[in-house]
Amino acid sequence: MTAEDLKRDKSRVSVDDVIDALAARSHPDLLMLGFYFASLVFTDEEDKQWLRERLSEVQEIVEGSCFYQLNIQKGFEEGLEKGREQGLLQQTAIRIVAARFPELEQLATPIIEQIADLKQLEKLIIELSIASSQERAKDFLLSSVLVD
Repeated sequence: MTAEDLKRDKSRVSVDDVIDALAARSHPDLLMLGFYFASLVFTDEEDKQWLRERLSEVQEIVEGSCFYQLNIQKGFEEGLEKGREQGLLQQTAIRIVAARFPELEQLATPIIEQIADLKQLEKLIIELSIASSQERAKDFLLSSVLVD
């Protein structure tokens, strides 16, 4: 066993001791903070995987944490915001096609609706806005399928 392996084992034992103590006392907020701090210490993939497995063992307690609930809420709100922005950009792209190249609307709608990347949608909106012909707009649409 190398010195690095010994150091890793000692670190894991220390984290295990803290997790066990906090879980036994039902301190979900402190337990969640412990996992946050441990994630800053454990940087290699093997340690991160061990930490994820260890977290899953006390998941029920952690879910009672105020910090955990705040993170879940924040992620939910960010997801909603991204979804709204994505939907608005998709509708904008479809409206541009409908206004400038109505013959392409039927082709464009499913292509645009499957694009989830906001930067790609923004780029497509610009491309569709400056497309000099229906053929060029079609090229932009079909090339966006290849990118996504």
